[in-house]
Amino acid sequence: MASRERSRSRGRDVDASTRAWLESLGATDEQIAAFSGREFKGQPLLAQWTKPMIRSKAVSLVRELSSRLPPPFNTVDAILARPALVDTTPIGRIVHNIGQLQALRPENYVDLISARPDLLMHPEGEFSLDETWTDWQGQLRSGGNKSQRKKQKQKQKKPRK
Repeated sequence: MASRERSRSRGRDVDASTRAWLESLGATDEQIAAFSGREFKGQPLLAQWTKPMIRSKAVSLVRELSSRLPPPFNTVDAILARPALVDTTPIGRIVHNIGQLQALRPENYVDLISARPDLLMHPEGEFSLDETWTDWQGQLRSGGNKSQRKKQKQKQKKPRK
């Protein structure tokens, strides 16, 4: 009971069914408290993630990531850091991106994803401009973030004197 009181004091009240659902995902009291105060797209996750479809996708994502990424990766921390993993990103894309990171960074892909869960959605941020990877739709892409690719295109377009 004391842990429930602690989570209430750190964030919004988490009802019993939401608490049970989060615990079924493996969430700790601290993660439940963080969830209760987390917003995505300007609204609390507590209000957004009551729909069965979202909860079902979260369960599927937790199972998928837990089976593919060993510790130190923590699925609940990743979801809290990047709610779009559940809310807007297809699981197939996430699984494909794990494979790309594993192929191009086999020695430390788990550590990279643990530190930067956004790589599950956008692995190109980890790759250099001269590296190519395949997106989940089968297209070859170059690495680097948007600003790096934009600078590279501008260099290529400058007229030579």
